[in-house]
Amino acid sequence: MNSKKHRRFKLIHFILILIAINAIIISFYRWTFSKPFDQSLWLAGINDIDSPTIRKRMLRDVRRNVLTPGTSLNEIVRTLGNSDTEDYFRGYDLVYWLGPDSSYIDSEWLVITLDEDNNLVETAILTD
Repeated sequence: MNSKKHRRFKLIHFILILIAINAIIISFYRWTFSKPFDQSLWLAGINDIDSPTIRKRMLRDVRRNVLTPGTSLNEIVRTLGNSDTEDYFRGYDLVYWLGPDSSYIDSEWLVITLDEDNNLVETAILTD
């Protein structure tokens, strides 16, 4: 009986250590790679070839704080600039290049869907 309690304690201890390590890794990743939105950096980011690109580093903040549901087309364009392409993803209203994907063969894109009143409905990340 005592050995079962001891094994259970070791298992719980091991799981808690894994959770702590995971939290540290996630925090480090966000601190290292995540960046708050900066319009001038976003607009210059079309030429960025760093990995991850500045646009990818700002993406989380952009999706949480800039591209909120109901944001108007005019406000999106005023903030993020004009769509980067009209050649890809024609089924979407706005398309912004984020940078190369992890294979460096394709690119990742932020695509935006608007409703009939030109207000944001949803965003997605797609690869070409």
